[in-house]
Amino acid sequence: MTTELMKAFDFTAEDLAFNKMQQLSPRQTRRLKKNRGQTTVGLTLFMLAIGTGAVFTLLPFIRQTLSITDDVGRLIGGVVLAGLSLIILFLLLMGDEEPVVKSVRGKAQFLRKESDVDNEVSSTSYYVVIGEREFVVERDKYQALTQGHIYTIYSAVGLGILSIEYIGPPGNRESR
Repeated sequence: MTTELMKAFDFTAEDLAFNKMQQLSPRQTRRLKKNRGQTTVGLTLFMLAIGTGAVFTLLPFIRQTLSITDDVGRLIGGVVLAGLSLIILFLLLMGDEEPVVKSVRGKAQFLRKESDVDNEVSSTSYYVVIGEREFVVERDKYQALTQGHIYTIYSAVGLGILSIEYIGPPGNRESR
């Protein structure tokens, strides 16, 4: 059972051991840094684009070729763009906190799928409810779990499910 979960949820025995100690494994830390690096590059480019738009929008006011009352809409738009770029800059500077690994243990009580059909396009979302926590998972991960069986899920905000420990079927002594 554990091997199937490891394949489906892409974790190793070492990952699970670190997660049990409420820590990210070195492998998970590398993955986090890679994801953050990609996000940082994207946000930086977006911030630069918005900041450049703000400068060009506000440039006539800065050069005093337009007074504030000449084009209030342009002024407001430039200020909004400048504010948005500052918010993104703040997020970039504050986004390096180490995520907290949390665990929840319980029966996989409700495994369900919900389909949304909109203009002939169908999408299905799979959910796993363990204890009081609900997790969205892909189809292959959804199928790796057994309803009613006991699991411990280790997760972190922004990373989702890190690893899963199979405890046993209902009525197993360790599950209580």
